Amino acid sequence: MTYRFGIAAAGLAFVLAGAPLAAQERDAAMGQDAMMKPPQGTFAGAEGHRANGSYQITTAGGRTRLELGADFSVEKGPDVYVVLSPTEGVPAQGAVFLGRLRRFDGAQAFDLPAGTDLGGFSHVVLWCKKYSVAMGTAPLATADAMMAK
Repeated sequence: MTYRFGIAAAGLAFVLAGAPLAAQERDAAMGQDAMMKPPQGTFAGAEGHRANGSYQITTAGGRTRLELGADFSVEKGPDVYVVLSPTEGVPAQGAVFLGRLRRFDGAQAFDLPAGTDLGGFSHVVLWCKKYSVAMGTAPLATADAMMAK
């Protein structure tokens, strides 16, 4: 009887000794998932124009894309582009034009050029090229900025 109790106690001690490690591994994995959350944001109208809805930046299959959410909409304009910008507007240099909107509402996706460093940008801008006006903006929270929070 004493022999079985000794084995059972040793087994229980072994399991309990591993419990803190398992909890630490779980907590580290959960923290890592939170840090891996993709940049995302919400649009607001700019310069008297109406815009709203969400976006997120995703990476899959070696491609990084800016995806507008199903809730996205912007006031109609003649020549509206999605732009990564270091400011709330679109400067003469330093902005990356991702593509022209295909629709003024709903989900759409735009590929980022290979090697684009998101750290150099602060906003996603909906830019009307014809009139050089921002129709909407959304702050771009990079992964570095989100980890600092």
